[in-house]
Amino acid sequence: MLLLFYPILSVLPQELIFRSYFFHRYKRIIPSKALRILLSATTFALAHCVYDNVIAISLSFFGGLLFAYTYAHSRSLLVCVLEHSLWGLWIFTLGLGVYLDSGFRSSW
Repeated sequence: MLLLFYPILSVLPQELIFRSYFFHRYKRIIPSKALRILLSATTFALAHCVYDNVIAISLSFFGGLLFAYTYAHSRSLLVCVLEHSLWGLWIFTLGLGVYLDSGFRSSW
């Protein structure tokens, strides 16, 4: 079920907001592509604060840098969704998905 629903219900909305909308909305006021990549990754990481652990925020920031860079250079939402889905599913396969689950509670 995760393989099917994660890309559709989680990845697609995130990429629409943090890449497509963000890059188009702020292009005029943030003309620097590098700064938009950094800010996109930062907001993406901050959105993962709800998981209340440093690992989720860190993974999200570095993943956000990768996905934002891909979007900035390809301008393809489809490529970003595919990349985000593959990395996310790999993270879950490795067992790190526990950090990206709202049931996890850290002690930081």
